[in-house]
Amino acid sequence: MEENKPNKPIPARIAPLKTLTRRELLQVCGCAGGVIALLPVLAEVAEGQTPVVKGWVSAGKTSRFPLSVPVKATLSDKRVVFVLQEKGGHWLAVSSLCTHKGCAVGWQAKAGKYVCPCHGATFAKDGSGPTAPARLPLATYPVRIQSGQVWIAPAKAQPSSPNAPGKGEEEDGEHDDDKPATTKPHRHDD
Repeated sequence: MEENKPNKPIPARIAPLKTLTRRELLQVCGCAGGVIALLPVLAEVAEGQTPVVKGWVSAGKTSRFPLSVPVKATLSDKRVVFVLQEKGGHWLAVSSLCTHKGCAVGWQAKAGKYVCPCHGATFAKDGSGPTAPARLPLATYPVRIQSGQVWIAPAKAQPSSPNAPGKGEEEDGEHDDDKPATTKPHRHDD
C-alpha cells in the first residue's frame, strides 16, 4: 500500500502585487487616456490621410502648387478644393461646388475660368464673377502656409472676393482659429 503523504503547498513564484498610491493610479490612467485619445489620429495616419489639426486640414506640400495655376486637391475630409498660389505669396483655396445647384466645377485652363458642367455657370480664377445661372461666387477658405505645407480651414467658408481674409496667412503669423466666418454662401433652388 502506498503511504498517504500530506500535500505540500507549492511555493508561489509570483511576487505580490504592489499597492498603487493615488498619484500612481492617476498617472497610469492619464497615460492610458492619452493613448486612447490618440488612436483616431494614429488610424488616419496609418491609412495615409492627413489628420485635422484644430480645424485646419493639409492640402499637401507647397511645391505641389505652381504659381498662378489652380490645382485640384482632395482634403482628408473628402472635400475637394482648388488651391491657387498667387503672386506676392498669397494663397487661395476655392470650393469646387457651384453655388447654383452644387455641381462640381472644373478648371478650364484655356478659358482661364472654372466651368460648371451642369448648367454652364462660370467663375473667375479666384471664384468671383459668377455668370448665370449662378448668382453667388464660389466659396473660399482661409489658407495658412506652415512648415512647407498648405493648410486649409474648410469649416470657415467665406464668399469669394479679392479682399477676403485668409488669402494667405504668413508662416508663424498669428492665427485667429476661433474667429467665425462672417457669411456663408447658400444655394438657390431656382
